[in-house]
Amino acid sequence: MKSPTEPSLRTERAVRAEPLVSIGLPVYNGAATLREAMDSLRAQTHGTLELIVSDNASTDDSLAIAEEAARSDPRIRVHRNPDNRGAAWNFRHVLELARGDYFLWASHDDRWLPRFVEANLDALRSDDRRVASVSRVRALAVPPYLTSDTFPLVGDPGDNVLAYLRHPGANSRMYGVFRREVLLWSVGEEVLWAFDWLWVVRTLRYGHYHEVPEVLLERRPGGESFDKASAVRRYNPTRIGRMLPKWPLTRRLWAEPHVPKNAALVAWILRANLQDTAVAFYDWLGGAAPPLRRIMVPVRRALRRRW
Repeated sequence: MKSPTEPSLRTERAVRAEPLVSIGLPVYNGAATLREAMDSLRAQTHGTLELIVSDNASTDDSLAIAEEAARSDPRIRVHRNPDNRGAAWNFRHVLELARGDYFLWASHDDRWLPRFVEANLDALRSDDRRVASVSRVRALAVPPYLTSDTFPLVGDPGDNVLAYLRHPGANSRMYGVFRREVLLWSVGEEVLWAFDWLWVVRTLRYGHYHEVPEVLLERRPGGESFDKASAVRRYNPTRIGRMLPKWPLTRRLWAEPHVPKNAALVAWILRANLQDTAVAFYDWLGGAAPPLRRIMVPVRRALRRRW
């Protein structure tokens, strides 16, 4: 598990003047659930941590909620961005501000059971081959259900990439605990739809993903993936990028040295792009002909379930 330029992962400091674990929470207009999310992170049994909140020019009370919590908890740092620079930029920003040897991203509408950080940190510290660890996840839908997208990835890099791409689910892996160095090697400046998939694939170059077999994270449906039409327009400004939303992603995946260039990957590329194109078409048709929206809703849900 080495980067192209680093001989090995940095060892943990023996005498620590900084937090061991950094939590990065990018937020935009998340006031309705932000306080609950922050309270669950502050209640973690592992106490040597910092919580970095980066507000992306929210127009609601998100900033005030974060600043109120920071006044009573010195582990919290709050940053205010004067302009909304997009989710990808804000996810990178909180990583750049982090000081810990370990890092996790947090969403403003999720909540964590108290042992989430402790259990995943223990898993990483017990095996140097692991670059990330995430618990089982409960989706707070109606009715709630357990997700199936956190299964372990313990094969070689190529096999792990294909296993992940075939079943990314809601990409709950993105919200596990990582070795921060691995994220610094893997997170780039890309502005594209499904940037988080690309980042996860890059981390798989350096090691395995562990799954803690307990439900320690609860996620609410939401985010950019549930407003795909507007998100695709924001990330993919070109016509081909809008017609084939995952085309910019697949071009970059193909360029990664550890991604296998074989028939399995080609089949995934064709399926992913055609599926997203169908969803984009139905979204466009619903906007162009609103009376058809009621008919298209079950079709769109079926497309999402198949993927």
